[in-house]
Amino acid sequence: MMSEDPDRVLVERIQRGDKAACAECIERHSPGVYRVALRLTGSEAEAEDVMQETFFSAFKAIDKFEGRSGLATWLYRIAHNAALMRLRRLQPDSV
Repeated sequence: MMSEDPDRVLVERIQRGDKAACAECIERHSPGVYRVALRLTGSEAEAEDVMQETFFSAFKAIDKFEGRSGLATWLYRIAHNAALMRLRRLQPDSV
């Protein structure tokens, strides 16, 4: 008998509005999300902000998560996009 994917169960709990599942998701995935953000931004403070934005965006859009990729992959993609948007905003306007 195969065991159930813990991330799939976690997503289902979050989709049902389980706040404890949100906290568990953050605890489980924040180290990886932070590493992605830090690698892209090069700043601990920016990486922290990107991490916050990532989980906020993910929880807001959790009903759209289809499970075609793993939860971690989805979160890393959100973090990657958030970091790039942040870097674009921080760049001085080019002529």
